[in-house]
Amino acid sequence: SVPRALIMICDQYQTANNLTNRLAALKMIASSQSPRKNEFLVDALQSWAAEPLLVNKWLSIQAGAKAMPGETPIVERVRQLMQTEFFSLKNPNNVYALVNTFFVANEPEFHRPDGAGYEFWADMVLQLDSINSHVAARLARALDNWRRYTPELARLMHAALTKVARTENLSAGVSEVVEKALNTY
Repeated sequence: SVPRALIMICDQYQTANNLTNRLAALKMIASSQSPRKNEFLVDALQSWAAEPLLVNKWLSIQAGAKAMPGETPIVERVRQLMQTEFFSLKNPNNVYALVNTFFVANEPEFHRPDGAGYEFWADMVLQLDSINSHVAARLARALDNWRRYTPELARLMHAALTKVARTENLSAGVSEVVEKALNTY
């Protein structure tokens, strides 16, 4: 049976008379075990497809969601969303909404013990460096405090930072951020 609170949240989404309440409800639904989660996400996208700011909110909500047991990890969900017509690596607002939200606002999913979040971070920083080095440098800052984590996570973050640092033809901005992170004690 669906918990009463979830029923109320779904009802709030459907009956909200303002965007604030609808977004808040969708955010809770996205991190829930609702069997209708995808139905609500599709409904929101259909309603907001013509509004780039709302599409970015929609992307952010999913990047910040928790994966429930048995669901696709959020890092994979972010990769899938990057393949949609609603996302472009050339659009900084899309990148900040989806990718940066995942890096800075979804600690449990970004800092997964398997290191998938850090591998994704390295891929994104390197990919974006050739498209928009300013955006790439901003994203690179997500691992600034890698030494504050458990030794296991710090080791994985260090490996990702090192991978980026050793890449040829890095922009000055990304190189500066990564070198600073690696050499700050």
